[in-house]
Amino acid sequence: MNSIRPPFLNGSDDEIVQTGKAFGYGNWLQPIINANDATGQVTDEASKVTPLESPSAPVPARRGRGRPRVARPRDESAIEKRRAQVREAQRAYQKRKDSVNVTEKRRVDVLLQLLSDLSTDVEALLGAASTGGNMYRDDTVSKCIQGLWSTYDTVINNDEVKPELRLLQVKNSRRLVDHQANANLRIVFGAREPVSDPLDVDPTPPEKGLTPFDPSAVNFELVRFEETTVMSSFQRTGTADRYMAGRNIFDICKERQAAMKEADRRLAEG
Repeated sequence: MNSIRPPFLNGSDDEIVQTGKAFGYGNWLQPIINANDATGQVTDEASKVTPLESPSAPVPARRGRGRPRVARPRDESAIEKRRAQVREAQRAYQKRKDSVNVTEKRRVDVLLQLLSDLSTDVEALLGAASTGGNMYRDDTVSKCIQGLWSTYDTVINNDEVKPELRLLQVKNSRRLVDHQANANLRIVFGAREPVSDPLDVDPTPPEKGLTPFDPSAVNFELVRFEETTVMSSFQRTGTADRYMAGRNIFDICKERQAAMKEADRRLAEG
């Protein structure tokens, strides 16, 4: 009995290709294999060629951006002229900068001087209001003075004006201390009830024959000694009362004397 021979005994590529030709596909497969082998050989040969052996090709010139360079001789006069223009522009810029700085400094000095002059008048006004007892009255003027007091204290103690207005800041601090010291002596009157009943006035005239009292004959200078009297001290203190605000007893007596003289004069004329 004949034994069956395997189709590919040795298993070589040639045997496979030869066998495949019998089936018809070797007619197109073999050219593809040959082409691949030829491409590999060409690549290997090209890699073995050194750069010196490669054919020299003309290198294109590099194109730069902007205007092309012009080969012309160096003009020293033009360069020096350009440098002079640059120096002149720098001097003009520095001059404008210095002018602006001087103008700003002058404006700051003027503003500080105006603020100093205004602060002097405001300080005098607030000091008079504190001494005269006009700070805590129940009216519009007192409220405006209190607002001015607070605003002025904030402005004068600003960090930006501390070196220049140091003297005014010292005066402001001293006025605050004096105001706090006088606050302990301030007399605050509560709301008074309106008088509903008429005052009891004696309709009978004074007795005849009595010498009328002349208040001008009293000389209070005889008992004045360092703003005091022999009875008690009447130092000048700040108060909210409309009669004693910032005045002493001698000022009150002088005003009363003047008022009584004026009343006697009107009575004599009438």
